[in-house]
Amino acid sequence: MAINRRISQLNNVTQAAAGDLLAIVDVSASPDETKNISISDLMASPGPIGLSNPNQSEFTAVTMVNTVSEFSIDGTFVGNSDTAVPTEKAVKTYVDNAINFAVRNVQNISYDTTASGGDLLLVDTTGGDVNIELVPGQTGRILILKNGVDNDVIITAPSGLIYDGGIVPSITISLAYASKEFLYDGTNFYVI
Repeated sequence: MAINRRISQLNNVTQAAAGDLLAIVDVSASPDETKNISISDLMASPGPIGLSNPNQSEFTAVTMVNTVSEFSIDGTFVGNSDTAVPTEKAVKTYVDNAINFAVRNVQNISYDTTASGGDLLLVDTTGGDVNIELVPGQTGRILILKNGVDNDVIITAPSGLIYDGGIVPSITISLAYASKEFLYDGTNFYVI
């Protein structure tokens, strides 16, 4: 616990206690006193920072003045505010949506297969053409890279539509080391 001393007792340099944060002079006391403020003083319930549990060093509430204007539930963060604090749910929504549009599943293949949101397929066509069927599932990006010189990668989407400037029945990758990227929105596939 912090020790309070009178100014007259501080003529010599004194060592601060382990929990002391700062020292203040209380001129309203008679005679003037210097008080050391400790972490436990600030975190006492109720205290100047707010309600807390000092034994576990966890805040249950924080009081701020003229800093935060709102607690935002916007999971898109389009407000781009310096005075709004996002809630846990808003942060989770934002991160979940960002992950949905990331490529997460990398596969090396040389055979006919399916692809859905989050897949990155490195397709070896040396043994012949490879058919890739875009299937509903996780929304997000799909990247297909032809990793060879010979034959083609043929991409279809029987359960949805492929948009490439218009509706197309299939996309073929013929050039060596070329790629196509798609975005699945939950219904259709778009070439991006």
